[in-house]
Amino acid sequence: MDAYEERRREAVQLALRQLQFYWYGMLCLPLVYLLVCVGVRNWWFLPRNRVGLYPLAGEEEMTVIVVFGLLAGLGQALLLHLRGRFGAWLDEAAANAAEFVRLLRRRLLVLGAICDGVSFLGLLYFLMDGDLRGMLAFGVLSYILYAEIYPHDRLADKLKPSAAGGDGAHPEE
Repeated sequence: MDAYEERRREAVQLALRQLQFYWYGMLCLPLVYLLVCVGVRNWWFLPRNRVGLYPLAGEEEMTVIVVFGLLAGLGQALLLHLRGRFGAWLDEAAANAAEFVRLLRRRLLVLGAICDGVSFLGLLYFLMDGDLRGMLAFGVLSYILYAEIYPHDRLADKLKPSAAGGDGAHPEE
């Protein structure tokens, strides 16, 4: 491997390390939502003797749980589909380091938003009903989804040697 190819690989490895750092930051979001729930419960719901902004009961509660569960399942399906699409796009861009890194960043942002959406469902459920179990359940589901999008170092193995030099060995995005 010549020096140029080594620089390209190092640039992608650096970008992956940055994306891994961002991924760790994303893991804090469900915890932030949980802290918001605890704060709202302790400083708003309990002093006012409330159990939520729109307390759910019986059939209404089951309907919301089913709808939110279906939305979480749809998020999982969408995540799997987009992960496959990003894999194909990464394969197509594997000869251009700058494009490859741009797609890696977009992959983390888009798939991370889906994961966060699932934990946000837990926050919405808590605000509606005042039940922390919903936040905990959707938070755990979001962590499972986050585990599926980890930007692991194996992604750099998709990078192909360039046909000609100068394709952007050091992406500036």
